[in-house]
Amino acid sequence: MQLETKLFNTVKDLYLTKSRALEHIRRLFDTCKRKRVQPMLYYTGHGETGTGNWCFADGTISIQEIVDSLPGGTYYPMIFSDACYSGHWANFCVEKNIGCFHCLAACPEYSTAIDTEGEGGDLTLFMTGKKPRPSTEPMYSGGRLRDFPITSGYDSVDYTGFISSHIRNSQKILISQSMCYGTFGGCFAPSKRYSPRPALTWVIRKNYDTFLELVRETVDIDQWKKKYNDGFKITACAARGSTFYVIMTKDTEEYKGKAQSWFTRSTWAEAINEIGEKYKEGKVITGLCYSSGLGMYGVVMTGKPEGQCYHRSDDAIARSKWMDEKFKEGYHPTIIFKDPTNRKILVVMTEDQNRSGLGYNCTFSQKIVFSR
Repeated sequence: MQLETKLFNTVKDLYLTKSRALEHIRRLFDTCKRKRVQPMLYYTGHGETGTGNWCFADGTISIQEIVDSLPGGTYYPMIFSDACYSGHWANFCVEKNIGCFHCLAACPEYSTAIDTEGEGGDLTLFMTGKKPRPSTEPMYSGGRLRDFPITSGYDSVDYTGFISSHIRNSQKILISQSMCYGTFGGCFAPSKRYSPRPALTWVIRKNYDTFLELVRETVDIDQWKKKYNDGFKITACAARGSTFYVIMTKDTEEYKGKAQSWFTRSTWAEAINEIGEKYKEGKVITGLCYSSGLGMYGVVMTGKPEGQCYHRSDDAIARSKWMDEKFKEGYHPTIIFKDPTNRKILVVMTEDQNRSGLGYNCTFSQKIVFSR
């Protein structure tokens, strides 16, 4: 059976302006209102990093602007977005939870969409029957990831692009990150302490020697004490093989003048006992890592008056419920750590007035690849 396709308006313009695009959208909405039918918007083009907003010659259009353009009495639109980071729009529809207001996005919010040179976007090729499936996983706002997980083989993302998708065009910064067997766990959130944010950048180096080219100074463990006395504090820690690594920074607002402890333990039970003792001294966990070569946990604790709590399990539903409850009590996630020994995830939440009233995004086990 052949179906006749009737399109109200198709706009093809590489130099289309934002105002002109909104004019076309409003005209479509007015027509659909008169005919009492649901508008359907289909966009294929560039999506803005961090938002998935549609890009035009002189600006971008957000999904909120599209909602604001709806005249009263109009059905909410069905949106098809074949654009990079378009999963942000699907998430928007999920959070709004308005009947019949949905978005089919070409990819998750942290991912770029794929084009086939000379043919167009993969989602469009799939929708028109020219490709069996897109190279990225489409996101539909009719469900949630916990019910419809991303297909295996399509669930990894480039590390640099992943970080960029969370912090560019937003007030969020990377609060915490850890790696475990090719997966990323971390937290992104805004903080009044870093607003307005300074310019940020990052690089990936191919080996440890080239990484050291970026480091101002390296010191041995017996020099740490001198660095402490000079005002340096441990602001990050990690482990690889049989070596622990720490970053020490001088005179940061968050750590300046505060006492700090670093210790290692061979079991989690031993680490918890020591953490409990340090809690009594007024210190909180500010760094955590695990050396698989040594079979030891490394813990950094810093003197702070804020309260702290933690939850460690492999139960995602229980973890989410606990985090929601603690967030309502004024706690914010500060460390996400996946234990390599048993794959359980530790979430540390700390009271922080600088993040009061501000939300966060956490990722617990995202598959990561590193581009060369």
